Amino acid sequence: MVQSISGVETYWEKETRPGVHKDGKATRNYQFILTNALSQGTVRFERDLFTVTRERTPQDMRDVLQDQMLRYHWEKKKATDIMGTDRYTLTGKVGNMQDDLLITMEMVLYWGTNIILDQRRIGHMSG
Repeated sequence: MVQSISGVETYWEKETRPGVHKDGKATRNYQFILTNALSQGTVRFERDLFTVTRERTPQDMRDVLQDQMLRYHWEKKKATDIMGTDRYTLTGKVGNMQDDLLITMEMVLYWGTNIILDQRRIGHMSG
């Protein structure tokens, strides 16, 4: 959506489409990088943390993130194929509760590092 806006550079994970893609393998990688960052103490929140919504304070957002992290778990998905292979997926979704803030944090950590290491894919690439 933003690739044609002047002054905006996009990252292309795959040469055929701009942006990044979320699948089971990527989700495991996201979780791994967050676990490492947490265990090494490299995740920090700025003292001047802010939010752009009037309904939520920065503390509210930290509480939402903590709640999503505590719900994050492996969930077994019954087989949908002929071979009868069950799948496992990482999720923080339970009932109507979402995990978007946690997934965003994981993606920022993962892709922030990868984009810094792979500068070639920044900008417009044609497929």
